[in-house]
Amino acid sequence: MTNTTTDLEQTRLSRGRVTTEPFPDNLYLAVACFFRRAGSESDEPTSNNSGLAIVPPDGLGTARYIISTYCNAREAAVLYYRYEKQYTLLDTALMLNITKQRVAQLEQKALERFCTDEIRELFFRGVSAYNALSIARALKSAKVVSKIGSFILDTITPVASIGLSARAANALYRANIKTVDQLLNADIINIPRVGKVTREEILAAVARILADRAAVYGAESAD
Repeated sequence: MTNTTTDLEQTRLSRGRVTTEPFPDNLYLAVACFFRRAGSESDEPTSNNSGLAIVPPDGLGTARYIISTYCNAREAAVLYYRYEKQYTLLDTALMLNITKQRVAQLEQKALERFCTDEIRELFFRGVSAYNALSIARALKSAKVVSKIGSFILDTITPVASIGLSARAANALYRANIKTVDQLLNADIINIPRVGKVTREEILAAVARILADRAAVYGAESAD
């Protein structure tokens, strides 16, 4: 995808279509664009420097889960035709026997749901990573995080969710380093096409992860 976010949004408004990206990528991009247009701020990354939305490994299942759980039947139908079938506003309106304006209203209302704090984190982390992270947070608060639990969390937690800049996350994704587990086992010094500042940021992130883990294990030993 070579268009900028602005170009994509302009095309969408002028033609009444969502982007030509396949589902669920087009929905992730729409939510990321909607979130930015609303002027909201969050620590949860939604897109990278190229304007591409960050889609978790289980993005398809996550998108369908959120639509079926948090959207009403009419909103779900609009999202189905607009994003999975990639219908125009007019075609969607004809399928649902409502006006184009009502389709646009329902689509916007659904996108607003995706931008609430809880749903946005679930959406961009993915169901698997979100559930594992929720369990880990609960366990950590009780000071009973185990090494096995940390390992399982590492294998499914995307690197984009550990506080890296979009530039650093992109560099890792180009090197096929997508999870914390892969990051902790990677030869970071020799990752190609990574500048000094970005490399130092990645190394600092690894150091934070290891330091946090050491602190947790120390707390467990003391108990």
